[in-house]
Amino acid sequence: PNAPLALNNRGTLYLRQGAIQSALDDFNASVNANPNLYVARINRGHLRTINRDYDGALADFAEAERINPEAFGHRGYRCLTYTAMGQFDKALVDCNSVIEKLPKNQYNLASRGEIYLAKGDLDAALKDFNFVLSLNPNHVRAHLGRGEVFERKHNLEQARADYRSAGVALTPFDNYEVAAARQKARERLAALTPQA
Repeated sequence: PNAPLALNNRGTLYLRQGAIQSALDDFNASVNANPNLYVARINRGHLRTINRDYDGALADFAEAERINPEAFGHRGYRCLTYTAMGQFDKALVDCNSVIEKLPKNQYNLASRGEIYLAKGDLDAALKDFNFVLSLNPNHVRAHLGRGEVFERKHNLEQARADYRSAGVALTPFDNYEVAAARQKARERLAALTPQA
């Protein structure tokens, strides 16, 4: 009952199902069972970001960095935290530090595209989303992001096409960000589709 890795893994499954409180309970139990389990720290930090507990998330990522300063997971998730906080320059530092080492990391490339989109740098965002889609044509977050770029550029036909693709793209499973992106794409598609 106190196996930290099993608790962490079950928490990950709960998170994929959208059972936020159950996931948090398991991540907390995992960290309590082994405070130095890197993966539990980054997963709890990620979940705290989802819950808008940014201070708690940053504390978990700081602990993760202490445990394994050479790893990339805490930087990728901390990028999302800083983006949610509106601290885009800090977010870019973390995303870029991962992309420099792993230039085809789709998760962080999509995250960086989302930062550029939030900053209003539509061309840089489009470049990242296009690159992700060249690696994986079914990348839901990249389709959503590219749809948002085209919507801001008033190319509604292309925006609708990307939102449609995000809504039907086949993925092995939808993690939390993918499920949220898929839902947002469906909402934007509905908003941009003229009613008969």
